Amino acid sequence: MGPPLQLRNLSHKGASGQSLRGQAAAKPSGSAATFDVSFANAKPPTRTYSAEACLVQFRNNEIFLIFAQRTLMDDGFDTAISIRMHSFFALQFLRSVEHMSPPTLSEIAAACDIPDEPLDTLKNEPGSIAKLSGNVCQVSIAGYEVCLDFYQLSPLSVARSKSGKRSEDIELLPVARVDIRTSMFIALIKDLKRLSPSFATGGKITEGTS
Repeated sequence: MGPPLQLRNLSHKGASGQSLRGQAAAKPSGSAATFDVSFANAKPPTRTYSAEACLVQFRNNEIFLIFAQRTLMDDGFDTAISIRMHSFFALQFLRSVEHMSPPTLSEIAAACDIPDEPLDTLKNEPGSIAKLSGNVCQVSIAGYEVCLDFYQLSPLSVARSKSGKRSEDIELLPVARVDIRTSMFIALIKDLKRLSPSFATGGKITEGTS
């Protein structure tokens, strides 16, 4: 088993899609593999989903962010998209939101008078579900609306970089863009905070922005 993964300058804040280019080299045994990354020139996700409901599931040390659309004629759900994220990356996502530059999430909520909103529950499985993996999320907040761009940090390219090669391109694959209400996003973050004591830390996480 290789050294624990440490990501540096991995920002979850931004207004558009990102690419990830890193210079990486594995440290001696027992220390972390460190990556310097930049999100300057990436393609945004081509898949876009407009969500009306959201819930969070936690099992096997993984977070499942489930976004759904309601049916037109009743209060059920027609479609859903599930984003699977290891709790290590969910914890980093949560910390980046907590340390976002002003205005903070709470300041935005206060300025826009955004009401509290509980997360939904799925009593019946929607007829259509897309199951995807995404361990990096870029968040854009504009008043009452939030855009979430999900990406997948390629384990293969991380493993190659940890082998000692420098100037390695780290693949960050676009997964999906999800549009939600700010009140829904606030509820999602609150639920992640509730679950976070059980998340895997994976060693030290270095805070930073790009």
